[in-house]
Amino acid sequence: VASLMTRIKSSDLILVLKLLLVERSVLIIGESPHLVTACACALLELLKPYVWASNFMPLLPGEMLDFVNSPVPFLIGMTVKDETHSLEIENDERVVDARETGLTCINLSTNTVRL
Repeated sequence: VASLMTRIKSSDLILVLKLLLVERSVLIIGESPHLVTACACALLELLKPYVWASNFMPLLPGEMLDFVNSPVPFLIGMTVKDETHSLEIENDERVVDARETGLTCINLSTNTVRL
């Protein structure tokens, strides 16, 4: 939980938790698989006593990025090489399209949350 809270503002964290409670999709992007997984699991812990009943994939391979257009809610993490690559993922056409329909991106490389 500490890893997540040191990287994004508390107001953004509360917003992400509210969105998860109404079953909106969240994509976590970061450079370290350990950090991405820890932050994804931390979000699930912070939802308690509620339980995330939809798709949870702490690490999604980059070649499966099309999954962000899935019609079901999800919480997924994705690792990138560096900050530049994380911005490329955020600006990828598939991710931009998914954000228009409710996807939220947490970028741990830039410490930002984009709706």
